[in-house]
Amino acid sequence: MNVLFRSVFKNVNQFILIGLCISFGAVAKAENLFIHLSDVEEAKGELRVGLFDEFDPKKSKPIAVYYQLKKAELGVNTFVFKDIPNGRYVVTIHHDVNSNKKLDRNLVGFPKEPIVFLNQPDKKPKEIYFDLLAINIADGSEYEVSFSDYFSAN
Repeated sequence: MNVLFRSVFKNVNQFILIGLCISFGAVAKAENLFIHLSDVEEAKGELRVGLFDEFDPKKSKPIAVYYQLKKAELGVNTFVFKDIPNGRYVVTIHHDVNSNKKLDRNLVGFPKEPIVFLNQPDKKPKEIYFDLLAINIADGSEYEVSFSDYFSAN
């Protein structure tokens, strides 16, 4: 009887462990994110894409949780982020034309280099905050964005 009890108990534990693995896998599901950037006007410098799970420029400098960098090419540039957990993110794309690893600004603080948000507002907002700019990433998200929509100091 004792041997039978241990055998049944061992099988029950295996089923519980398998069930937990499956349920945690569903919670932490990861997807691929595809971003197609068009209207890159200069084939110099670098394109920097950052995904942020927190974004409040007033509090501190935002830090990307996922990041890609590639040499700028004319036309369409594609970025593929693999295994991004489902969730809400702010996505920024910056063309660092002079490759100085920062967003150049004018004296007033407006960008002098192209920068665009994946969820770009129709007009320049009075205030930039997470809920205004965030997108939901799920089920192999694919986005197209253009630098022709960026806010500039010019």
